[in-house]
Amino acid sequence: MLPLLPQAVVATASFAGLRESELCGLEWLDCSNASLTVRRSGWRTVISPPKTRASREAVPVITALAKILDGYRASMHNPQTGVMFHQGGGERMDMDKLAQRVLEAMRRMQVVVGVAGVAASSWPAAELKGTW
Repeated sequence: MLPLLPQAVVATASFAGLRESELCGLEWLDCSNASLTVRRSGWRTVISPPKTRASREAVPVITALAKILDGYRASMHNPQTGVMFHQGGGERMDMDKLAQRVLEAMRRMQVVVGVAGVAASSWPAAELKGTW
């Protein structure tokens, strides 16, 4: 099981289908139990409007994602404003670093339990980086 922050990021990317830059741009004001609204994109220190008009439409939040986001929000004392996914000090999360940490954790887990009989040294973790 992933720690709460990476779990929330991966679940949001997976269940809501958001791009990396859209994840970086999310703020708590964009989140309700029913939907996420992409109002900005973030790339490093640059914040800009979403990539397309369709990107600006609300994305439904399924029950599984709502539970994860509720737990993540509660772990941060229920913020109402600010960046959703951040590193210390409130700066927007560096998704590349997060992806590297998540993939490394997955690789370590695979060493312990094995994945479909594939040896850890042959698992293509680097190929998965950036796929979400």
